[in-house]
Amino acid sequence: MKEQESLQASFEVFRHNLQNFIDISLLEDETSWMDWIDNVSRKIDVKCWEKKECKNEKCPAYKNSCGRCWIIAGTMLPGEAQCSFAKKYQSCRNCDVYQEAVYKNPIIEVEEYLIVLIHSLRSKQQELNLDANTDFLTKLHNRRFMDSYLHHEILKMKRDDTSRILMMVDVNGFKVINDVFGHQVGDQILVECADIIKTATRESELLSRYGGDEFVILLHENTAHDIAANAFIGRIEKLIAARNAKAGDEGPMISLSYGYTTLYSNNDIAEALAEADKNMYLDKAARKKNL
Repeated sequence: MKEQESLQASFEVFRHNLQNFIDISLLEDETSWMDWIDNVSRKIDVKCWEKKECKNEKCPAYKNSCGRCWIIAGTMLPGEAQCSFAKKYQSCRNCDVYQEAVYKNPIIEVEEYLIVLIHSLRSKQQELNLDANTDFLTKLHNRRFMDSYLHHEILKMKRDDTSRILMMVDVNGFKVINDVFGHQVGDQILVECADIIKTATRESELLSRYGGDEFVILLHENTAHDIAANAFIGRIEKLIAARNAKAGDEGPMISLSYGYTTLYSNNDIAEALAEADKNMYLDKAARKKNL
């Protein structure tokens, strides 16, 4: 009788968690997903760091609120961090922590298989989303991500009654670099430019490779926009000067042109990008004239 009641209770929890997940999957919300993981993890009473008497504070599972160490990336397995979910899970299934937590009754076991499957699919989805939103060469966000981000920022700006700086940066003489030095060197120049701009960009700001040799940056500033934009350009130019001085006569020098505009909540994004692009070409023309 007690065993039947235990199975019935496990089934009710399983049904509730499954319905919860279906509701969350329709929202496609990262916060809700993490809340669900946290909720279904509450009943895991086997703590790996306690059972193994582990003191490794660097392990991401150590005293983690998610009791399922077998779905936490980077946990330690015999001294080796396994970040591959598939490889890690195969090892974890043979662990006494997993077996004690999961093999209590058939319903809990089936529920755990479902949770692991959901987590595996979710991890793969996140990997695919990252690939789809990342430029393969520079590892920056790509145009697809920036366009989506700008639309979300416009909505946020309307709520907060704020504005942003939208900046376009272009590599000067990039076609000549490709023609004279070859595309491999051209690719390396793009990577160097991306690294330089990224170094000058603050954590609250967003940088993307928008296409070809063009980069788009969204700056968040409370100060006057001309002052903030010129300060950002100054940081980049200082880094470029140091890079060129170090390179000497080896390979092409790096030179960039800049154009920016203020992005308001009532702006059309395409028009704002076109304005920044126009200003960038004005800067490029002025730089050629001063050579």
